[in-house]
Amino acid sequence: MLPEIESATSRNDRVFIVKALAEEQRIDGRKPFDARLRKIQIAEDNSGVTVQLGDTKVMAVITADLEEPRADGGRQREGSIRFKVDVGPTVSFAADTTRLSEDEQLITRLLQKAIRNTGVVDLEALCVSAGRKVWALAVYVTVLDHAGALVDACFLATMAALMAHRRPDATVDASTSDITVHSPDVREPVPLSLHHTPLAVTFALFKEGDDLVMDPLLKEEAAAGGQVTVVVNTAGQVCAVQQLGGLGLSLEQVMRVVRIAAGQVEDAAAQIRAALDTHSTAQLAARVRRQQGHAAHAAKAKAAAFLDVALPPLSTLASGSRI
Repeated sequence: MLPEIESATSRNDRVFIVKALAEEQRIDGRKPFDARLRKIQIAEDNSGVTVQLGDTKVMAVITADLEEPRADGGRQREGSIRFKVDVGPTVSFAADTTRLSEDEQLITRLLQKAIRNTGVVDLEALCVSAGRKVWALAVYVTVLDHAGALVDACFLATMAALMAHRRPDATVDASTSDITVHSPDVREPVPLSLHHTPLAVTFALFKEGDDLVMDPLLKEEAAAGGQVTVVVNTAGQVCAVQQLGGLGLSLEQVMRVVRIAAGQVEDAAAQIRAALDTHSTAQLAARVRRQQGHAAHAAKAKAAAFLDVALPPLSTLASGSRI
């Protein structure tokens, strides 16, 4: 189980939770492998995403800055991506990592392992000028409310943010090698090139792993004897596994949770895509309204200018002059 969550519930609550599971009942009315309701909200400028998994709420914001590429051999044409998880009100890469909570470190490492190390983001596509400038992505994940399955919510927010993100377009002048970063008004921002979509599904373990519950509440995590998080992509490939607590799983049980997780990941990925489609439609409608507003304003200005030129002064009309 995640560190320090034992205080989330009393001993009597833990006993009740375990007894209810014997009858395949959970304290919120769900069955063992039912997921909580997911909500995905995308920022208007595509910079970030806020998700809710039940009462667990997480926000992921992505920034992109031009930096010099790493000096490592073969990395001159690659951008970079890094993660910062914060269980609190503020986020800063300047923070001393030794002072981060254990939860923050655990989730950060899992994001790095399952997203950066498996090549989710095409880093070569982030190159602007080889050996000179590349895009460096920073993913800030902020936990707003923790009500269980925190890792799952962090992955959902991170992947949704990566899929929604649009970086500025940049071009290099062939004659001067000058780099120009274009504003969204001049050139459409560019989406990230993503190779696959890994998402996390967490299970709480009871009775030597014989009893499992998916998407556990915080109280269920506290009552459990162990916890396993499986990160699977939409192709059914396992990207990472993280196990906490004393209880473990047999190979047969591992295969079982992977199969269950794969179905959940497909549903969650489809929900992200649906949210992106809705967001894109709303953006397009807003862009059309803005263009129509600009056109109407220009037409009014043109008409006003025409009247100013075509009509004689009111004083002339008042004197009886003919037009």
